[in-house]
Amino acid sequence: MDFEKEFPYEKTEVPDDEYPMVFLTGRLTGYFNTRTHTGRLPQLKKMVPDGFVSINPDDTDKLGVKECDAVDVVSHRGKVTLPVYITKISLSAQSLFLGSM
Repeated sequence: MDFEKEFPYEKTEVPDDEYPMVFLTGRLTGYFNTRTHTGRLPQLKKMVPDGFVSINPDDTDKLGVKECDAVDVVSHRGKVTLPVYITKISLSAQSLFLGSM
């Protein structure tokens, strides 16, 4: 992927030695906004009680983490501890937060 063509805006935070992955955020089907309404539905709460981080299998091998391990996702902006779900939704060197906190 040609990063310059795909991301035409100023790059304020790019991967480096200290923070080598890109952290993206997203939402799951059925959850929107901050779960002020959908968070009250027991069926949705049972399916996905909290947020999680999706990590590519290539990265979990490198990081030594397994499915459902609690990991600290750390950036220049802060830290959050989330369970890991290993999927190919995320590309290698990307982690994707899904859910709502």
